[in-house]
Amino acid sequence: MPELPEVEFCARRLRAWTAGRVVVAIEASPGPPLAVEPAALASALVGARLLAVERHGKQLFVRLPAATLALHLGMTGKIIRVAAGTVPRRGTRAQLGLDDATRLDFVDPRRFGQVDLLDAEREGRPRGSARTPWRWPADLAALAARFVGARSAIKVALLDQPGWRGWATSTRPRRSSWPGWIRGDRRAR
Repeated sequence: MPELPEVEFCARRLRAWTAGRVVVAIEASPGPPLAVEPAALASALVGARLLAVERHGKQLFVRLPAATLALHLGMTGKIIRVAAGTVPRRGTRAQLGLDDATRLDFVDPRRFGQVDLLDAEREGRPRGSARTPWRWPADLAALAARFVGARSAIKVALLDQPGWRGWATSTRPRRSSWPGWIRGDRRAR
């Protein structure tokens, strides 16, 4: 499975490639890695402007005006950019033509990845995903409320595994992800 830095690298490339672009064509074959019918994918994507690319754990989300395209690279998946009209590589499962005469190819030779379309009801929560507890620094009030009345040091409270049960493993706090202003030896209040 691609490691988190590889997925982040893919997200950064996608942001650069898709900024403000419009989807002009799509080709996809039914079955894995598509979790949605190719016709439904085409009707949602063709003509839509790509608004943003976000990464949550190892999931990539491409925001559109009316839906979100969710991508998971699986073990062997990758997204490449080629000129429109280029012969697809072996293992190409979906192709997204953009208005700048380029094409994004989802290449997954072993079919372990996933391409899904999320509507407003499932927005941000693909199948099997857990909740994301917070984003630094937007939800500091929610984070602080979690520790009201705690008697342990902040470090102990943040690393308390039973206290985070049900939260996504990739988003559970780790010391390496703490902002510099959190002092782990101070008591939670």
